[in-house]
Amino acid sequence: MDYSKTNNTASKMPAVGQQVALNMFPLIDQRFPFKVFRRLAEANEGAPDEGIRKYSLPPNGTVQGTDDPWPQFWVSFEARDGFLPFAGDAKTNPHLAMAFLFHLLVVSAKASGLEHFIQDGIKKKVAFVLDTHPEGKSCVWLSPYQCRSARSIGFLVDFWFRKEEVQALNREVLRLSHALNAQYRENTDFYATRYASLQQFLDRIYPSLFPLQLSEYPPMDIRKTLQNVDSSLLKTKMYLAGGSKPSSSQFTAVKLDGPIQRVTGDVRICFVYQPQDKPLSHDLYKALRGDTYSQFLGMERMFGFSLGKEHVFGIPIQDYSPDELATATTAIKAQSGGALVVPIVLIPWLRHDTEDFSDQYYVTKHAFLKAGLPSQFVSTKTIRNKASFKWTVSNIGMAVFAKLGGKPWKVVSENDDCLIVGIGQSHRCGEDKTISRYYSYCVLTDSSGLYEDVRVLGKDTDERSYLTRFADNLLEIFRGHSQQFSRFAIHTPFKLRHEEMTAIQDAITRFTLETRRPMTFAVLKFNADSDFIGYSATTNARVPFESTLVPLSFQDFLVWFEGLQFHKSTVERRYGRPVHVEFIYPHFDRKSRGSGLSLEQKSVYLQDSLNLSGANWRGFNAKSLPVSVFYAKLIARYFSQFERLGLEECELDNLTPWFL
Repeated sequence: MDYSKTNNTASKMPAVGQQVALNMFPLIDQRFPFKVFRRLAEANEGAPDEGIRKYSLPPNGTVQGTDDPWPQFWVSFEARDGFLPFAGDAKTNPHLAMAFLFHLLVVSAKASGLEHFIQDGIKKKVAFVLDTHPEGKSCVWLSPYQCRSARSIGFLVDFWFRKEEVQALNREVLRLSHALNAQYRENTDFYATRYASLQQFLDRIYPSLFPLQLSEYPPMDIRKTLQNVDSSLLKTKMYLAGGSKPSSSQFTAVKLDGPIQRVTGDVRICFVYQPQDKPLSHDLYKALRGDTYSQFLGMERMFGFSLGKEHVFGIPIQDYSPDELATATTAIKAQSGGALVVPIVLIPWLRHDTEDFSDQYYVTKHAFLKAGLPSQFVSTKTIRNKASFKWTVSNIGMAVFAKLGGKPWKVVSENDDCLIVGIGQSHRCGEDKTISRYYSYCVLTDSSGLYEDVRVLGKDTDERSYLTRFADNLLEIFRGHSQQFSRFAIHTPFKLRHEEMTAIQDAITRFTLETRRPMTFAVLKFNADSDFIGYSATTNARVPFESTLVPLSFQDFLVWFEGLQFHKSTVERRYGRPVHVEFIYPHFDRKSRGSGLSLEQKSVYLQDSLNLSGANWRGFNAKSLPVSVFYAKLIARYFSQFERLGLEECELDNLTPWFL
């Protein structure tokens, strides 16, 4: 497949006319030679020693002349008894080539005299110290990498602030980590600052480290410019609320046209407050009604939901003890007469103030959730801070509206035939890291981001029973949506275990055999904290455009869910890193160069993912991740905290989005 044709694979992916500089220094010699020592591995044989790895290599010492699978050899970078020398190069086995590069980097780092740290786990990095501070060390790390789309081998490179273990996370640490600027405000120059750190590496570290060299190998050097990669553009996000005209702003769409779906049925809002905070509950009520700040028109004018007496009541609470919370939830349900109620709970602390307050937050949240009440917490500190409260009240109102069953907006989508199944997990693990209880759930949305439901996929202490339920429940989801959708995408923020991936394939196979309609399935893994970043060469801010798409291989891509806006040349906030997206099903076969999905089909799934990043009802400017992934991570955080605090499990089926 020719990656240079990526820009023209679909009308949904127009050419951009800009290259993105990937955070990678390519090697000058792309087919570098190496020599290792190997011994044929016996079946089911364990590693003979630490640092010895198993690789597939040609049996006769050459890559020519056979299409048969290569046998596996134990490989050492040092001579040892029973191991014979083997000469290869970067094309022989890319995995071995990466391991050799890391070995060479470690040897060179130790010989350089530079202060450095070695990470030799699943990720293999060497970090070099630029500066030392009382709070920690500013570093730049290198890690071997092969970029298949650019047909290039080299080292990924990025800035890293290594915080001292005893150092608390404070604003100085955030400044040194580039999250805040020199004035301790949001670092809108995040990309430019990180880019500048790479130049510091070249000026101060590179001369003592490169070229990498061992006595028996020719010197190995890098190009001192980042690897350029081609990019494409997905369609930018447009929002549709109650009218028929799309808008580039969620807030504007709802403000002008109202929500896309109003609250229906018998619903109530209950203000829950301590007696001394009753005046603050009145302040919050007036702000939500639109009487206080011009920044928010009010629940009725924005969302079509009246805050009249027929919809609102209040209950005082003495404290947040379990007994008092139980009394409050019972009173709320009794007074509501069977209507859906969203308690707006005034709490005298912020969740992250202290560990005790964090625990109290989750205990209180759990008490309302256990009673089937999707609550909204508002700190009294937030209400008292008028300067920030005037900007926060619109997000509070929207979260309450969504928990009442309303739908504020959706993202314009050209393909409404895809169901997105965002999988989350909250397995219970013992001290030895083995799983003692399995628990998976899913968040259902369509490709426009409209939230449907949260469902349990599997919950059991026995793995086999859990996997059976997992596959059966996923099959029922496919069956229940087969008349409405012809495409199904499973999104996950983590790498699925082999057993769970097998259960997904089982559900897909069974569904495919019983249905007569052509269906397409894909499983995508999203990583918002990957090692990748990319820089624009056309702007001083170095930020690529929102919706930029960079292929790294046939199966994995970088997507900028947020970035520079086409109609704005200035950076007004700190944009996050790109999200690494990997297609893990259907499987990619490197020999046939086929995966069951064309690049055009993948672009459609990626467009759906981009759309979902604009459907976050947690706020008008909430985190720009696909809600299938973001909501699943939010729920996992709640579940893990409930588990840590020893709180009983709650029934969550058929609840409005309580986790917002």
